[in-house]
Amino acid sequence: MNRAPLLFAAISLWPAGASAYTFICTTGAECTDPGQAVHWDRPEMPVPYKIGPGPANNDQETVDQVIQGVFQQWTDVECSYVSLVYDGAVDWVRNEDDGVNLVAWCGAGCLGGGGALGVATPIFDWSGLIIDCDEFMDGMFSWTTDPRDELEGYTLAQAVVAQESGHCLGMGHSQVETATMYPAYMPATGFETLDPDDEEGICALYPVDEGCTRDSDCREGSCVNGQCSVVPEGPRELGMPCDEPEQCLSALCISPDGGASVCSQDCEETEPGSGCPGGFWCRQLDTCDEGACVAGSLGTTANTLPCDSDDECASGRCAQLEEGRVCASPCDPDDGSCGGDASCVDVPGPCGACGGGDPPRDVGDPCEDGAECLSGRCVGFAGNKRCTRECDEADDCPDGWVCEGGLCFVQDEGTICAPCNDDGDCVSRLCVSGDGAGFCSRECDGETDCPDGYSCVERVGVRACEPDAACFGQACDETECLDGYLCGQIHGEKSCTRECDDEHPCPNDYECVEGNSEGTVWVCVADGDGDDRGGGGGCGCRAAGAGAGARWALGVALLAVMLLGRRRRT
Repeated sequence: MNRAPLLFAAISLWPAGASAYTFICTTGAECTDPGQAVHWDRPEMPVPYKIGPGPANNDQETVDQVIQGVFQQWTDVECSYVSLVYDGAVDWVRNEDDGVNLVAWCGAGCLGGGGALGVATPIFDWSGLIIDCDEFMDGMFSWTTDPRDELEGYTLAQAVVAQESGHCLGMGHSQVETATMYPAYMPATGFETLDPDDEEGICALYPVDEGCTRDSDCREGSCVNGQCSVVPEGPRELGMPCDEPEQCLSALCISPDGGASVCSQDCEETEPGSGCPGGFWCRQLDTCDEGACVAGSLGTTANTLPCDSDDECASGRCAQLEEGRVCASPCDPDDGSCGGDASCVDVPGPCGACGGGDPPRDVGDPCEDGAECLSGRCVGFAGNKRCTRECDEADDCPDGWVCEGGLCFVQDEGTICAPCNDDGDCVSRLCVSGDGAGFCSRECDGETDCPDGYSCVERVGVRACEPDAACFGQACDETECLDGYLCGQIHGEKSCTRECDDEHPCPNDYECVEGNSEGTVWVCVADGDGDDRGGGGGCGCRAAGAGAGARWALGVALLAVMLLGRRRRT
């Protein structure tokens, strides 16, 4: 199953201009089109859920009963095929992608202390199918299961769980103030009971129509992901079903392999790995200058290596050349768009194929896409990508590289503890704030999920591995650096760095410079900081003390985690 990184941030809790019910869409925004909404697949019904520890000072048996009552409300809506079933109790385990749908209370302040009473974490794949969802409530508030206590300053557990359960089904917020899905909690207003607006919304998302394979199978609306759903005429996003180009945002409606028509978007067929979002690749149409994004992913076989079909190749093209049937980059015969010594060979099909080019590149060689690499894998960030290979541990990678998410990466180049400004700077797509600089982290459930020298710490809506000492690029005036790093002083400012050479390159935006006057130590410094090291302080380094241990493989999850919070009204 392909999982696309559709969203890694909280959506707005008070959507401007919203009216009545809304849905959580595959883009991460709230929308009114059920055909674009995330949802559970009908064959997955009934969806099981487990209940974890309840709030402090509340009877667990009573908590279990009211939560089951909340889920039963969603199940009992007659015009919807939603079905939820209790699957037993479970101890506190926080893992948003373990296939267990959990409802539980976490420690005081676990959601960041910003006023969020609870969060839901629906995880869905690129097609919008939800595959896992957990609900967490913050233990810092005073909770009750008795509605009579609400006016005494207590928060009603079932009212908050009712909304978070709606989010786990794909429901967004509503501007109907009596609706369970209204984004602000107001005591003693009956939020624990579904409003007609909530029922209308869940029925629009999960109508009782039988399964379908085409629009004509539906009494009304269109066939979306095998289910009848009311999809309004107008702009539809990439991958949505269509009958006419005018229905698509891109004005492009195609029928891949003669199957059902879907909305697509233009792309450069000669660059199949670019121009399309995650979970899609660029496929050629009738002419070489026409390409369209289709669902799926490219293969891993490098150019010049034998192949049987296009989907095996990292270039997306398997062609018959002089050396046999091999993977080759597509090209336009009219402009000879091949690099190096390769030439564009005229082969059957709209585009040609680059033949006679350079052999595949090895690990560490620069690349633009996987087709240039022996492994079919090209990783890194814009302007500095390298061929890599798959790995299980650091020993499978070259010196100066680490194993993260099953692939080798240059150390500190988006890997755990590397400096970052946002999630996109990290292999894990998780950048957390630190002392003076953000650093790349990884999600965790407990201490055993983190490398030596790291602790699993509660963050807003997520638990993340945090180092017990300073990371690469962080200040080290009053703390030691992680084991393997140095505390370097440049122009009077101290920050953690490491030694470097040709086999241990510095990450992007850093350069390798002399760390002492004798030239016996070379270290990584931010670009420009090493240009003038004379005078005011220069660059000096001292070794880090004992403490943190070896760096560790960081799993990369190509999935979508959406955090939706229910907040107090201010």
